[in-house]
Amino acid sequence: MKKIDLHMHSLYSDGVYDVSTLLRMAEEKGLSIISITDHDNCSAHIELMDENVRNNFSGDIKVGMEITTSFYGQKIELLAYDFNNIEAVNEFFINKKESVDWKKIAIESVRNVLEIFDELNIKYPDKYRENLEIPKFESKLYDDILLLNDKEELKKKLGTSYSLNGKEFFRKCVCAPYSIFSINF
Repeated sequence: MKKIDLHMHSLYSDGVYDVSTLLRMAEEKGLSIISITDHDNCSAHIELMDENVRNNFSGDIKVGMEITTSFYGQKIELLAYDFNNIEAVNEFFINKKESVDWKKIAIESVRNVLEIFDELNIKYPDKYRENLEIPKFESKLYDDILLLNDKEELKKKLGTSYSLNGKEFFRKCVCAPYSIFSINF
């Protein structure tokens, strides 16, 4: 039976390993097919054109990317595979990323979530009010409110938005179209 992983990230987006390390790990785990699907870029696949990098994995590598876009005003992420013209695609998405004011969107997102927590009388550290530019704030903020608030009370106040950790909260609530924490783009 073949083992595959068609959704992994490198340091070119939110992964923790460089491309060569990812390939060596995939080789060690006995994977036969992989795809590095970094967010809004395919720089890893450009790097894979170097045989010294590519030779770290003996299996099949599918070109892939995770594309951030919106659908009816909601942020969504799509996985795309097996496309050509990697350099042109990469340049297009890098230019697209530069044309969007992500900082403004992030600050609006912070304000939205803080207002909801204020309305629900949920405690959170002042640092989030004082600095609206904390990277990945939703996950960090949610982890902090889990420490500052009674978990049973949080479950009552948040209902279906209650999560066990910040990463789950971000995926389940901030990125979910019908959640009160959803961010419109």
